[in-house]
Amino acid sequence: MTSLEKGFDIIKILGGESLIVGGAVRDYILGHEPHDVDICTNVPIEEIEKHFKVYDIGKSKSFGIVCINYKGEPFEISQFRADGEYKNGRSPEDITIVNSFKEDSARRDLTINALGMDYNKNIIDYHNGINDIHNKIIRMVGDPVERIEEDKLRMLRVARFASKLNFVIDEKTLEACRKFSSSISEISAERNRDELIKSSFSGEVLAQMILNLDEMNLLRHILPEIHEMHKFPHKVEHHPEGNCFYHTVEALRVSKSVDPITNLGILFHDVGKIKTFDKENITYYRHDYVGGKMIEGICERLKFSNKEKEAFKFIAVNHMKFHNILKMRNSKIRKLMDDENFQRLYDTSEADNRARLHLFKEEDWQKVRDKLNEVENAISQKDCQKIKKSINGKVIMELLNIKPSKFIGEIIKDVYTYAVDNNIKDDKVLLEYIKEKYKKGL
Repeated sequence: MTSLEKGFDIIKILGGESLIVGGAVRDYILGHEPHDVDICTNVPIEEIEKHFKVYDIGKSKSFGIVCINYKGEPFEISQFRADGEYKNGRSPEDITIVNSFKEDSARRDLTINALGMDYNKNIIDYHNGINDIHNKIIRMVGDPVERIEEDKLRMLRVARFASKLNFVIDEKTLEACRKFSSSISEISAERNRDELIKSSFSGEVLAQMILNLDEMNLLRHILPEIHEMHKFPHKVEHHPEGNCFYHTVEALRVSKSVDPITNLGILFHDVGKIKTFDKENITYYRHDYVGGKMIEGICERLKFSNKEKEAFKFIAVNHMKFHNILKMRNSKIRKLMDDENFQRLYDTSEADNRARLHLFKEEDWQKVRDKLNEVENAISQKDCQKIKKSINGKVIMELLNIKPSKFIGEIIKDVYTYAVDNNIKDDKVLLEYIKEKYKKGL
């Protein structure tokens, strides 16, 4: 039984004016299988409790919201409500329980999310949401200026839904967003970050999200570093897709990854170019390393986790190495491959190259794949771990009869490089190499 079918069961059991609402109805109209099924009703909580065991999550019951578990799946049931006065540009001071979906729907942000559906699959639409879905338009319910004044986060939701659904933004809604764009700073950094992450399960969706934010004048306030990329050109013979900004957008468009961290890494991979522009030569020397430093500030501002920050930095600092990977020593390649973020780096580098439109040659990228396979087959990650475990500080001190020092770390690094570059997996051969090279100098 699908989530939607379970939802129909629940609203039939509840009776009264009980409806499936919001995104599930929108997805149903679009022909998509809804997963998050929310239910609204005018049935009092006391009556709901007669039919289901209810859970009060975070004292939401006082706001007319309860959760139930039906056939192994959680569902949120909320009573129809109207919002009180908004004073902080984010949430109402209080709510009022009302008796009809018509009143409830008027408080919702987008027409495509202000729909209800009864258990006979009749769609209830008070705001022309069905037409907006068919015409692929993102429009706010009522006056967009009032909607944004109430809750500034709604601007980001406009951008995200337009990107996710590939809809255009209604002109009045777009104008209102531009008018209030600078007030996006009233929204917490975490909420800005979360809206970006929600758009990052597809590179193409994130690319459109960035373009939408730019058109709405929001990008300059949320990610000024990405907005600045408009100012920095590329040589057309190397980047026919355009300047730094449009190169980044195109890299996202061609990304095959469904990993949000990878796609955000692609978004940030060239950010160092805004600090390293050589106008005379139109080059960006060391933009990879500078970008790594800049990412620290971006992540601090938007409250990304340390693990996310390290992934973005690894991508930015190392993405240029793929241009020379066929000339790199195996040990250098193996070091990259051993990092937990290597697949993200690989996917970013492939998108970075594919973004160059007709200059990208599939056969050239196949050579990169072949080289990586060659390194992996010659000496696997498991082999490398075995070497690191076997040739350790204690073994070296006993072999060379020396005391602990920084010199031991240098020997370990040298032996590991020697082993990988020469495909040596035998401990005895490596120990002989240490004795031959280092014992004479002691």
